Amino acid sequence: MNANFLTEEFSRVRAGLPGAKSAQYDLNRDTSLRKFIKQGFPTTDMEEWRYTNMEPVSQNTFRLAERTQLPDWTPQRVAETVMCG
Repeated sequence: MNANFLTEEFSRVRAGLPGAKSAQYDLNRDTSLRKFIKQGFPTTDMEEWRYTNMEPVSQNTFRLAERTQLPDWTPQRVAETVMCG
C-alpha cells in the first residue's frame, strides 16, 4: 500500500469516524497515520515480528470500511463505558 492511497482513504472517512469532533482523537489519528506511513508494515527483521510474515498483507490494497450507525464516542463516553477490573 502506498502513502498516497492511505492518506486519501483516511481523508475520505475521517469526518465519519467515531470521535471525529475530538481534537485529541484527530491528533492521535494523524500521528499514527504518519508513523505507519514512515515505518510501513512490520518485518521479520524486527524482533517482535520475527515469526510473523506480514508480506502477504502488505501486498494487498484495503479500503477502509464505510461508517455504519455507530454512536458518537467521545472521550467522556469511552471513559464512562470502560470497565476497570
